[in-house]
Amino acid sequence: MLSDATPRSIRLTIRNSSIRNMTAIRCFAIFGPLDLLLIVKIVLSLFAILFTFDAIVGEKERGTLKLTLANSVPRDQFILGKAIGSFVSLLVPLVIPFLMGLIMLNIFPDISLSGGDWLRIGLIFLFFLLYLSVFFTVGLFVSSRTKRTSSSLFILLFVWVIFIFVIPRVSVMASNYFASVPSIHEVNAEKDAFLQQVQVSASDRLREWTLGLRDDPEIREGGLEVYQQKLKDFYEDLQQDITRQIDTKNAELEEDYQAKRRHQQVLAINLSRISPASLLTFGSLSLAKTGIQEHERFLNSIRAYKPIFAQWINTKMIQSLNFNLDGEQPKPVLDDMPQHEFVPMSLSSSFSLALPDLVVMILMIIVFFMGAFVSFLRYDIR
Repeated sequence: MLSDATPRSIRLTIRNSSIRNMTAIRCFAIFGPLDLLLIVKIVLSLFAILFTFDAIVGEKERGTLKLTLANSVPRDQFILGKAIGSFVSLLVPLVIPFLMGLIMLNIFPDISLSGGDWLRIGLIFLFFLLYLSVFFTVGLFVSSRTKRTSSSLFILLFVWVIFIFVIPRVSVMASNYFASVPSIHEVNAEKDAFLQQVQVSASDRLREWTLGLRDDPEIREGGLEVYQQKLKDFYEDLQQDITRQIDTKNAELEEDYQAKRRHQQVLAINLSRISPASLLTFGSLSLAKTGIQEHERFLNSIRAYKPIFAQWINTKMIQSLNFNLDGEQPKPVLDDMPQHEFVPMSLSSSFSLALPDLVVMILMIIVFFMGAFVSFLRYDIR
């Protein structure tokens, strides 16, 4: 799941035993969903740059920096006051849409949030604050290192494009190059080839069994009823055996494919963590229980459920067979159908997944703010 466009449904089939992700709304793959994460990641991060690109160098060009420091204002207090004041102003465009989202959650009667869900929302808001703080401190750092506002704005816009768009996509390209994964079409082709092989083998077994009926004394004595019962038993055993063979082979192919894909994902994620935008995405999705790990857990639960469902459906199919041409097919009873169960990830597990992203963002804030602080202490105000 290196793509932002997550699948909207999953198709579970019996014959080829494949679990395929079906994207029902293709436009998401092109434009992406318009949500609060997208607004914070792109729009508000750009606001953070616009709030800080002239925080220091703009004061110098206007002459107010020299005038302020001439009144014996310590430089450390000046930059701290600048940082706090600008950051408080930046909180307004973040808090307003966030509160609107919370109000909408409380309005809809079908949405019921537990205490753990509210805690997750609070942690996601913390990620938003840290993410904007990264760009805020980057803006202060660049503004304290440049001599013109135009240069500061150009550098910050370049850094913003690199962080938001370039690094996440380059990390995926690099992971594809260093850890290649066979396409899903190649895997499905192997599954289809094995399926044809199993079907040919099943046809041979059915032909051999049919030829062996001539010498079966039970059928000669019992007549048609014994023949129908034996045929049902044979079909059920054959169907279950075919399903087991297909499941075993496809499980091997899926395990190999998933192992290579996970290795590629981990490599891409680690490379993209250079970007605060990727840190925000991975951390927020983990806390919201919509991340890559939760998606993998759901697919694994589907894979564990599939053999149980396949055995049940095969049994029902055999029981519903009626070899009397003049009789009606019996209606199968579906009340005992096995149910798929999935337990979402706990809050502690989600937070442990998001903790590396949280730590890296805090380190970025400390590094860039210390760089801005030290640079301003040595800044030439002339």
